[in-house]
Amino acid sequence: MSSARLSPDQEWVFELRSSRASNQTALNQLAPGSVTPDELSKAKLEVSGAIGHLRKAARVAPATIGASDDEIAGSVREAQARSAETSKYLNGRNYATARKSVDLAMDATDDALAMFGVPLASDFRVVANYRELGKIQGWEDYIGLNAKAPGMTISKIVIGLAGRETANAAEPGGLRRVPSLPITKLAIYTLQKPSGEYSSGWGKIVNGVIVCKLNPTMAKDETFAISFQPLVPPGTKFLVKLQSTDGKRSYAVVTTK
Repeated sequence: MSSARLSPDQEWVFELRSSRASNQTALNQLAPGSVTPDELSKAKLEVSGAIGHLRKAARVAPATIGASDDEIAGSVREAQARSAETSKYLNGRNYATARKSVDLAMDATDDALAMFGVPLASDFRVVANYRELGKIQGWEDYIGLNAKAPGMTISKIVIGLAGRETANAAEPGGLRRVPSLPITKLAIYTLQKPSGEYSSGWGKIVNGVIVCKLNPTMAKDETFAISFQPLVPPGTKFLVKLQSTDGKRSYAVVTTK
């Protein structure tokens, strides 16, 4: 499976799952009793592969949304340490300890994947921008965001503080946690055509994240706009997720000024 078409989130998940699979294969070679030379050789090769996958995951982590968070990164480091221990124990033919160590490596990998949740996808291009509202009377306490997905028909948009909480929001199987900076109030959203005509509707705040199920859907040439509270410091990053009517997903990160 090539990672060329994967988002950073998807690549990170792919590498962790591959690492776990390699460690599981290694464990399968180390059944209690006599371990043959061929089984030992395969176990060593698989553990080496697991270490390589974890190394790749650590490299891609900064480009993801949230894989560098302390808890998640800590679990990946634990998986790396336990996998390295397993390699050492195999070299010393200490099979009982190797089994325990590789099992701990898989547990740490499972923990990291569970905390990360549903990976973001980059199935189409998204253009999103921050809008300054401080000089508009009546909107001084709001901030605004615009988003469009040229050539795509969009059925759902989710906005919240950039992090795993928003990444998982409104996703099947996603974690349900409130961001450290939740959305507290929102205005209607608008879908504007190039001609200036527009339609509008209301989104909802769910666990501190904006969820807009668009009805009607956003046409291929329309721009989505929404305003919300609270005001945030410059440099705050918001995650904007879009889902198309054919089930494709993509996202953009917007930084306030």
